[in-house]
Amino acid sequence: AIIHGTDLHREMQLLVEAGLSPLTVLQGATSLPAEAFGPEGVGCIAPGEPATMVLVEGRPDQQITDSTKIVQIWVNGKPIL
Repeated sequence: AIIHGTDLHREMQLLVEAGLSPLTVLQGATSLPAEAFGPEGVGCIAPGEPATMVLVEGRPDQQITDSTKIVQIWVNGKPIL
């Protein structure tokens, strides 16, 4: 069974272990699909855009396991965690 969320973090870790950079893996899991498949404005943080984002502690662009250290989540500009 696929456990959404936790399985994504594990997949990102495996991709880094396979040789991809943490930044490349993050982009492949976040902004690149948003740009390719989302409506205009998705995948960016800009004034007037309803932010859907995750705030983490650390630097997942350098240490991918930091992606699991979730501090806050916003969906359409509203905090949900």
